[in-house]
Amino acid sequence: MHAEMIPQGMTVSMKNPRNLVQGKWEWAILVVAVLLRFVLLDIKPPHFDEGINGWFCEQMTAKGFYAYDPENYHGPLHFYVLWNFLAIGGRSLWAMRLPVVLVGIVAVWLALRFDRFFGKASCRWAALLLAVSPAVVFYNRYSIHETWQQVFLMLFAWGAMGLWRFGTRGYLWALGMALTGLILTKETYVIHVFCFLLAGLGAWIWHAALPASHIRRSAWRVTMEDLWAVGAVGMVTVVFFYSGTFLNWSLLEGLSTTFDHWVQTGSAEQGGHQKPGSYWLDLIARYEGPMALGLVCAVFAFLPRFPGLLRWLAIYACGALAAYSIVPYKTPWCIISILWPFAFCFGYFLTKLPPFVGPALGGLMIFQTLTETISLNFFRFTDERHPYVYVQTFPGIEKMTHPLLTLALQNPENYHLRGLVLTSSYFPLPWVLGDFDNIGWWGKRRPKSYEADFLLVNTKDEKVVERHLTDDYFKEPLKIRDSQEASIAYFRASYFDVMFPGREPDFVAPEEVP
Repeated sequence: MHAEMIPQGMTVSMKNPRNLVQGKWEWAILVVAVLLRFVLLDIKPPHFDEGINGWFCEQMTAKGFYAYDPENYHGPLHFYVLWNFLAIGGRSLWAMRLPVVLVGIVAVWLALRFDRFFGKASCRWAALLLAVSPAVVFYNRYSIHETWQQVFLMLFAWGAMGLWRFGTRGYLWALGMALTGLILTKETYVIHVFCFLLAGLGAWIWHAALPASHIRRSAWRVTMEDLWAVGAVGMVTVVFFYSGTFLNWSLLEGLSTTFDHWVQTGSAEQGGHQKPGSYWLDLIARYEGPMALGLVCAVFAFLPRFPGLLRWLAIYACGALAAYSIVPYKTPWCIISILWPFAFCFGYFLTKLPPFVGPALGGLMIFQTLTETISLNFFRFTDERHPYVYVQTFPGIEKMTHPLLTLALQNPENYHLRGLVLTSSYFPLPWVLGDFDNIGWWGKRRPKSYEADFLLVNTKDEKVVERHLTDDYFKEPLKIRDSQEASIAYFRASYFDVMFPGREPDFVAPEEVP
């Protein structure tokens, strides 16, 4: 720790036994976070969005850069990181999910670094809660953007608090790079930045009426040169990624036009992702008990002598929750960008309870949360009845992919088998089967010829398709996900008989009448 970051009067002794014990607690929390995110990481099939993200990375390989689409509402950073991991690790779920897993662990570590503002005990509870939260763990095990947004929001708050409290250059860089990361991640950064600023104004006004505690600030020790340096690095980084690494400058227009598309989508009353205003509160109350307690604590941040920086964070958290509740378009993974401040409120509340009461209550709530997390992430990860399991691919997709991938591993020539996919929604198959170079992704359109070694069709089209088949096929019923119609996979018997030993073809082509 740099000397300039240590509050006055605070001494640090690495040889102090108490410090060693505290360090062991932090390591234990990080170990829990690592285990919950790494164990059986590939147990669930690739999500619809993971298939989309993997497909985008393959387009990057073809084009040489990520062609940012303002209608996609997601910045380019995740795709560039993911492209590198897939280039090293190949077409695997571990390579796909590893970047987000690592970022999720960083978020838990970063929660511990707020101890200079909220105290060690509060932050250890907050970090432990983030380590075991059902939503946080579930979406930290997905290759999607929201975990990046969570960690950049935390870094933004950490930098802003440090700049207020200590006024040093390091916090300015943290704040600037966090804002850069938010811009590079998702267009909803405008909601959060606005809520942070509004919370600052609200906390200042409220402090005049009911003063907060621990509100002292230090004189800024940053210069205009520091501000220009941070701004320049952030701006060049944003331009670098949004311009396709300087290869397509026209893409920069999307930085502003994305908000037109976003407003239209977010306010629309159609599209399948519209939820009631109480959606987030319902999820928190049902699955995130400690976070719900933190939310209640945040509501009472107006009380006198409430810690000033925590008051600011609590006002921001309630504002972000309200803003996300107003927008009709809601997807459950956004909850991790909303939850994290309530973890600090939860930790603060526990430290204000009588001795032994706080640890007992906290331990009980954490244990209950951990059981929910284990159930969701290792047993119910494809249970469409759980609200967090959203547009999730079912294990039944392996009825389609396993025979193909197995044959291709036995003989790479099988990557050239001809396939037809005649379903309207088929992701993540284009990424999973991306090495097969002769698949027609027809969707609702119909090909001129149905001659293929394997097919995927909607069950309702079964009879229509079979009238065009001229060979024997094995048939496997499957459903890719809850929102998709039931499908049937067809495998030409002459190629796939080894995959169905002792089984007669389910479809036998009629003999031609001479």
